[in-house]
Amino acid sequence: MNSTGLKVNPSDIDLKRLATLLISKKIIFPKNRYVLGLSGGPDSVFLFHLFLEFSNSYDIVFYAAHFNHSLRDEADLDELFCKQLADRYHVQFISKKEKIQEDYQKSKLSLEEYARVRRHLFFQEILKESDSDWIVLGHHQDDLIETFFMRICVGTGLEGLSSIRPISKKIVHPLLWTSKDEIISYLVKKNIPYRDDSSNFDMGIIRNFFRHSIIPQIEQSYKNCRQNVANLVEIIRDENEYIKKNTEKFVKKNIENTGLTVKISQKPFMNLPIAIQRRVFFKYLPVPQFRLIDEIIRKIKTGLCDGKHIVSQNRLSVYLDDGNIIVSSMSQSLPMEFSEKINFSKHGQILLKQIQCRLVWEILPKVKKNILIKKNEVCLDASKVTGFGIIRNRKSGDSIKMIGMNGRQSLKKMFINRKISVHKRGLIPVLEHKNRVCAVFLNFADSKKNNYISSDVVLDENSQFMLRIWTEKVR
Repeated sequence: MNSTGLKVNPSDIDLKRLATLLISKKIIFPKNRYVLGLSGGPDSVFLFHLFLEFSNSYDIVFYAAHFNHSLRDEADLDELFCKQLADRYHVQFISKKEKIQEDYQKSKLSLEEYARVRRHLFFQEILKESDSDWIVLGHHQDDLIETFFMRICVGTGLEGLSSIRPISKKIVHPLLWTSKDEIISYLVKKNIPYRDDSSNFDMGIIRNFFRHSIIPQIEQSYKNCRQNVANLVEIIRDENEYIKKNTEKFVKKNIENTGLTVKISQKPFMNLPIAIQRRVFFKYLPVPQFRLIDEIIRKIKTGLCDGKHIVSQNRLSVYLDDGNIIVSSMSQSLPMEFSEKINFSKHGQILLKQIQCRLVWEILPKVKKNILIKKNEVCLDASKVTGFGIIRNRKSGDSIKMIGMNGRQSLKKMFINRKISVHKRGLIPVLEHKNRVCAVFLNFADSKKNNYISSDVVLDENSQFMLRIWTEKVR
């Protein structure tokens, strides 16, 4: 007995009883429509007969879908067998034939993986066209065990070790509690014909190597290996779901994904169990790796890298900034160049896609009373900023004539004095007029900072109109 409560008697499978069990455990649902992958092999033929029982007893509609990969000499005979089987029981048959061998070399996938992708795309097409609810496939307990061992060798975590799930998105695997031997035994006993796939014995295919060599050798020493592994997968799957749910709870409360970067609240993150800390990074790193994730967490715990890169490799940038852990790709963390021409003589707006910023400006009569200027805006003397200007990010050598100061101050010194981290400096819009910087929008990159304008464009008692400019973040 496993955690779903499903138990199959190895000596005598009764389809009616198995159907009732799968319905009661909500693996299969009455009155739903299913696209059944029918290859002609024993697993899918057994599944076909099981769904005949579902159809008779639970008002379930299913379609038999066959994808002909054109990989074997007998492929057309397999398709004919499937059609005849479906016709015999008045089940609608849908097939498609492709020359996979000719096409897969254009992809970066193995032949087996490419064939699987094309087959599943076909099933998805039928799912949509037939207005069905689910795709149902004949993977059984042996497939689950083989997948488990293969993923251990490739390298994975609990998510991968959960192997094949009974229900995943729109795909259902109702035979995961039934072994290959049980399936063959039933078909032989009932004198039900099926097709043999010669490729299942090709030891050049890694799954066949595990199926016919590795696992049988393990079973010689551990007789209950298969059932023990199946039980372990159930345990891993349940514990993995618990960790996933708690990870999602943390993500909703403590993570801001701007599209450019992922911002993780550092203090709550440090209070998490290591298992959930790893999951957070696994979710957001472009290429998650166990050793890299543990290196990042270890460096964060030192607390000695604020404002500096924790990791800067493989096009990945991770750093601490103002109580947050920032994750971005290298292409996003480096300054993204932008430069747009704007017309100061009329109202307008422009979208700076590189930094997800909208710049808006308008010309207004100057009010006599004190002007309330919001932190995300600047107000300039419109008569001192005429014609066209440029909104861009900073350049080396940029400087601004600060109000109340003699001479000019470099933007680099301004950023240092105001503790703007190096990672944010490339995100700060700079307004240029007649080859001089007249405004710097610090507030866009750091909401705690004020914007700055040049003393050359400040409003005074002689100003008649003001140019109001502000920034808005867009998603």
